[in-house]
Amino acid sequence: MKCQHCTDLISLYIDRELEEDKAAQVEEHLAQCEKCQRIYKELKAIVDACGGMEEIEPPAELGGVIKGRIREEKRSAGKAGWRALTVFSAAVLVVILLVTYPVIMDGRHDSSVPNETVRDMAVTQDAMEGIYERAVHPEMVAPVEEAQPAPAYPADVAGEVAQSQEAGVGISGRDYDNAARDINAVHGLQERKIIKSAYVSMETDGFERTIDTITGRVTAAGGYIENSELINDSKKGGLRQANYQLRVPKNIFNQFVQDLNQYGNVLRSSIQGEDITGQYFDVETRVKTLKAQEERVLQLLAKAEKIEDIINIERELSYLRNEIEMLTGTLKNWDNMISYSKVVIDIYEVKSIIPAKGDDTSLSARLKNGFISSIYNLGRALEGILVFIVSALPFILVIVVVVAIVKVILKRRRVVKEE
Repeated sequence: MKCQHCTDLISLYIDRELEEDKAAQVEEHLAQCEKCQRIYKELKAIVDACGGMEEIEPPAELGGVIKGRIREEKRSAGKAGWRALTVFSAAVLVVILLVTYPVIMDGRHDSSVPNETVRDMAVTQDAMEGIYERAVHPEMVAPVEEAQPAPAYPADVAGEVAQSQEAGVGISGRDYDNAARDINAVHGLQERKIIKSAYVSMETDGFERTIDTITGRVTAAGGYIENSELINDSKKGGLRQANYQLRVPKNIFNQFVQDLNQYGNVLRSSIQGEDITGQYFDVETRVKTLKAQEERVLQLLAKAEKIEDIINIERELSYLRNEIEMLTGTLKNWDNMISYSKVVIDIYEVKSIIPAKGDDTSLSARLKNGFISSIYNLGRALEGILVFIVSALPFILVIVVVVAIVKVILKRRRVVKEE
């Protein structure tokens, strides 16, 4: 028998409530363990001391005193429970207000550039860099098809084929250098190739009028709407917002962005420009060299007689034409992006526009602006709180019913225990 087990049975052993076999095991362990013997002696001494005491009758009024104290403790516990519930409810209300505060106070709008706009700009940049690498450094791009063995050209064209293929894809270094010199000769006479874009965030109390004015101005100038989105947000009191991606001619780009101040309260305006002059003329040079190589391959095709030679030359001719088509499409896309600058506009509808503080820093002006701003924000906050309370009424009623049921159940249990 272990000491812990023996210690647990000592009290029953002293009161002679153990079975004979258990009592024998306890006696055997006590005879061998000094620690358990000491515990046994201490407990035996306490029992013997208590056994010699006289029983004392409690006062007659003790029962009433104890019941009164029990009732007071229950009342205190009930009050403490309601106090805890009140504190918890207040904490929940504060958390809800903190969470809904940005929605309630959404009188001013985030003026940061939308993620979609940033993502579109990044994709455009990556795409142009990939096209540039493919155009200027074709040897770094993995071939689409497996390399075919060099065909056995006729003797009279073998020398021309060898010369045309010394640069990898059929473009000789001489062709590329000549094309580069031709283009660089007029490079300084042409304007730089710059892709411009702008982002504008604005608010207006005449939503439809502002949109009609802006889109009408774009159409009249020869631009067009690339993409548009209209949102009617019921959570913001039915106020609408719109996102427009416009393309405007580059010659009116700067003036158009400046004139947007006339159509509403501009919260943020930013203009970006990307110079792709070097990339543009590199791709243009490669297109010219590819076309020169295409003409030479056509001459080789006219001289070829064997079927195998014709197939191999046509394969390379197809590759050259695909490259020319792809790079020509890239140049056209760049030309469109340069000729028509992109303007992204976020338009937010508001009930009233708060006048900007401007440069007037006098006390009266600051008091006036602060008072107007406070009244506006207070109105928005009260509207948001009212909408929240009305929306939360079903949940509040359910909570009240549950609390009432729990209270009745607890009260009945107290009555049963008292009886």
